[in-house]
Amino acid sequence: MMAGSLLALLPITASTANQKKRTIYCLKDGKVRKVTGVNPSCPVGWSKTNNKQGRAAWKAQQNAANNTSENNNSSANTTTIPNNWVKLTTLTALPNATATEISDRNIWLIKNGNEVTGFSGRCTHEGTPVRKEGAGFRCPNHGATFDKSGMNPTVPASRPLARVNIEVADGVVYLVN
Repeated sequence: MMAGSLLALLPITASTANQKKRTIYCLKDGKVRKVTGVNPSCPVGWSKTNNKQGRAAWKAQQNAANNTSENNNSSANTTTIPNNWVKLTTLTALPNATATEISDRNIWLIKNGNEVTGFSGRCTHEGTPVRKEGAGFRCPNHGATFDKSGMNPTVPASRPLARVNIEVADGVVYLVN
């Protein structure tokens, strides 16, 4: 009889009993945080990463922390980078608010503080490589221009520059394939 009366005291409602918990992964300064709940969201200042990459980075972070406690020769602040991340440059090598070309990848990076935005280096009109012009970009073929946010205020380009998935971890800038 006691177990039945304890169950009656639990605050389970029909709305919370049927909702399924989800897990998301959040990234900030090379650290990964796992957030689980009915409607999870990243803390202020953290950005959501896709679950497959986030889970891999989170597990690697946990393994690194476990290895550090067992072996004092490794650093607790080192993040293991997923296999699909390609190192491009360091955060300190990028000038602030200026477009920097990564020519072997045909992409442009723009740093704003500790955040980096990446754009395809191809004009959305005919795929011609764009060139840096002022704070933005210009297509030498037909004269389409793009501002530093990739938006195209002039024709013939009909779309903004394509965004490239960029992550920053431990001061290193990565392209996420």
